[in-house]
Amino acid sequence: MSAAAVNIANSTDVDVVILSWGRVDDTCAAIGSALAQQDVSARVIVIDQGTEATDLARLKAFCAGEARITLICNDRNLGVPGGRNQGAGLGTAAHIVALDNDAEFASPFELSKAVAQFNRDPELGILAFRIRLFSTDADDRSSWSYLRPIDKNAGLRFVADRFVGAGHMIRRTGFEAVGGYDDRLVFLHEEAELSYKIINQGLSIVYDPDVVIRHKVSPERRVSWSGDRYYYNIRNKIYMGSKFNLNVLSTGLDVFMETLGGIKKGYWSGVVRGLAGGIALIPTGLKLRWSDPRVHLSPAAKQYVRAALGVGEMSFQARAARRLRFAVRRAAEK
Repeated sequence: MSAAAVNIANSTDVDVVILSWGRVDDTCAAIGSALAQQDVSARVIVIDQGTEATDLARLKAFCAGEARITLICNDRNLGVPGGRNQGAGLGTAAHIVALDNDAEFASPFELSKAVAQFNRDPELGILAFRIRLFSTDADDRSSWSYLRPIDKNAGLRFVADRFVGAGHMIRRTGFEAVGGYDDRLVFLHEEAELSYKIINQGLSIVYDPDVVIRHKVSPERRVSWSGDRYYYNIRNKIYMGSKFNLNVLSTGLDVFMETLGGIKKGYWSGVVRGLAGGIALIPTGLKLRWSDPRVHLSPAAKQYVRAALGVGEMSFQARAARRLRFAVRRAAEK
């Protein structure tokens, strides 16, 4: 058993972390959905990252008087990984759940189903939930980050190399063992970064279609692909490529595809800033790779990732073709 795979027998304690930035009505619905979960002992930790004063007053009023809610109002936006780290650090439960503030649990028993899996499997590090659209109950294509085609795999349980941030559960001992998220990322790819570190601890990541959240996919307060999103996308891919001892050609292909896609769409500013920002972070990434054993992936971790991706002994050319098909599919959904 790995050092991070310490199981607390029959634990039902859950900390649900919700990051808030506007969308107060949706945020209140998300909080209510978490409080309504049955057969678990759930605490909701809300980290507000800059909601305007009038709406923030409404959020404070909603949370007031409920002992199971902790509301923290930051004076600046810490980013997604920073906010989740802050929220997780305020809790003590054996299980940490992140729920987007425009999402709700599909039933009052979603968390109990997830907790049961952690209690059965001490090597489970992260459980990724199925994400459906709130409006139609169809699978949310914008929240599918796996190489497997969504149409054939959304209803299947499988071992994964990553998870989607909108809804998931993390074993606290594993999360703390790897130091949580890397808050340098600010936005985008923080789930992949944490996944690599969790896998490196000897823990697994599983996608389970039986645990469901319903996502409203509100465009409000989202970062446009024509703005900072391309900057963080390219910057963070370069940084992670320097930080983790992954295949250099594979990382280069990822960066090239994102750069090419941004240029074709005319997002020159985001692309150029992303390349410059990523290059500036390479020394930091390399220092972490050489000094922090938590990010230097073991042969077993690399084998796990290849198996989860279904590439096995696939040639680089075949992997590149597969990534190209995935990139084209994702570009059509952006």
